[in-house]
Amino acid sequence: MRKNQFKCEDCGKTINITESLGNIIVYCPDCHKYIRCLCDYGFGPVAPCDIFCGLERIGLILGEKGRYKLVSRKYGIEKDLVGGYKNLACYEEATKILEEYMNKS
Repeated sequence: MRKNQFKCEDCGKTINITESLGNIIVYCPDCHKYIRCLCDYGFGPVAPCDIFCGLERIGLILGEKGRYKLVSRKYGIEKDLVGGYKNLACYEEATKILEEYMNKS
């Protein structure tokens, strides 16, 4: 397990996440802004990828044979992503979708 500390550049909130997973995306729990991702891009698969808002797991990117899907029980999302592996396009697409849902709440 590795311990990672993330700091939101917008509001200054610090989040400590201890995860054994290789791929994660993190949002600030206070202002819902994307903070950053940690992933195996360039070294291995980028999915599955757990998505956190603070310490709460709010979604997941699943991947199979170069196709990716965003799933979130919290927001009722199960959506095929157009973006792929290159330049983490699937991550960028998923983060935009989730930001819209979080900002509606």
